[in-house]
Amino acid sequence: MARHSGSFMSEDESQMDSTEGPVEWLVVPPTGVQGCPLEDWLAALNASGEKPQAKRQVEGLWIHFEGHDIVGFVSIDRGLVEAINFEIPAGTRLAHGERIRFAAISMEWEIWEQGPDEDDDDDWDEDFEQDEI
Repeated sequence: MARHSGSFMSEDESQMDSTEGPVEWLVVPPTGVQGCPLEDWLAALNASGEKPQAKRQVEGLWIHFEGHDIVGFVSIDRGLVEAINFEIPAGTRLAHGERIRFAAISMEWEIWEQGPDEDDDDDWDEDFEQDEI
């Protein structure tokens, strides 16, 4: 995973550009900094030009956006957002991702990116062989 900060791109600059593969961004406050209320995150996303909606589903709380398929799974602890895992599907216009990045930067949170070629199970031991029973 790589930590990123970035610059905001106008929609005109990236209207035709899109992601090549699915990407996940884990957005977290810096070490030692407490989370924030969900309303603060929704306000930052609104200020960046996105139209977020928080929806509680069986598996948890998600942020959905009007007009595209990016979703964010929200991890809450004691009423405060402690992390958001944004799932950015292949083909998503870069402007949408840049707006989310802009919101994270405005909140002074860190973005950890995992691309399509990175393995979720970094600790998996490929040499491990299970004995047959």
